[in-house]
Amino acid sequence: MSEKINNENLSTIQKVDLLFALAKANEDLGKISSCFKFLKEGNELKRSTVKFDINSEKKIFLNIKNIFSTNNFNQLKKKIDESKNIIFILGMPRSGTTLTEQIISSHSKVYGSGELPYLSKILKDKLSDDFGLSTSKIKEMFSNNDIVFDISSKYFSYINNYKISEKWITDKAPLNFMWVGFIKILFPNAKIIHCKRNSKDNCVSLYKNVFDGNLNFCYTQKELGMYYNLYSDLMKFWESLLSNCFLTVNYEDLIQDTKIETKKILDYCGLDWEEKCLSLSDNKTPIKTASVGQARNSIYSSSINSSLKYEDYLQELFNII
Repeated sequence: MSEKINNENLSTIQKVDLLFALAKANEDLGKISSCFKFLKEGNELKRSTVKFDINSEKKIFLNIKNIFSTNNFNQLKKKIDESKNIIFILGMPRSGTTLTEQIISSHSKVYGSGELPYLSKILKDKLSDDFGLSTSKIKEMFSNNDIVFDISSKYFSYINNYKISEKWITDKAPLNFMWVGFIKILFPNAKIIHCKRNSKDNCVSLYKNVFDGNLNFCYTQKELGMYYNLYSDLMKFWESLLSNCFLTVNYEDLIQDTKIETKKILDYCGLDWEEKCLSLSDNKTPIKTASVGQARNSIYSSSINSSLKYEDYLQELFNII
């Protein structure tokens, strides 16, 4: 890999992948200084290929908080589709969402759907204008049950295409943490599990991986730290606004007291105890994220405090979060 990185015929994407691979190899060899050198270069190169504006993200988060602070949840008389019960598993990526889904979807009554793109897509299609989320459209939703039913029905129309026989299904799109308030309006019977991890470990894990999709906040220390703080602040907002509306699962507790935490999760979801929820290697739910290597193995604790070795290299990030 060290020889290949100097190949002038490499595309930008190939070079990015190779730089992250070199970083992983050096970390495995205990060469953290060399690891960080490649991580920094890989992240900078990846950042040059994506469009991202942290100030736009700030506006979206603030807009959501302002709208939900000034509208009454209880004014809606919801029409409920009870054909399926949804378990939304959300939080920052790399916070234990995949592990949590693997535990829940090991249950005989649960189908693991993985990261579904539908909720974000529908909300943006129905409630956005040329400037992003539309305050007027969202306020109209609060006063119009037909709009609520239309949006929730659209989501279930996608789900029904899967021909799922199980009563419960999971939706493990981490960034659905932005939509907790919408979920409580659209799917009042849904269960929401918020996965939370030590902030430094979580952010380091993000910085060490290259992602497909919409995780473009990961590639500089400053933007990653600022986005993490936006997430943390919004989750505190949801918790204060909607008391007891979700279960927070701490990654470290789940790793260290797996059986106890699994029982809490199943109880919250209204599911009976099944021993096979602890046998993740038998779970055939597809995994299409960076967690695939870990989630297929037995639960291990080496990921706890994994950020300590980067204290000297990520001070900008750590000073922000």
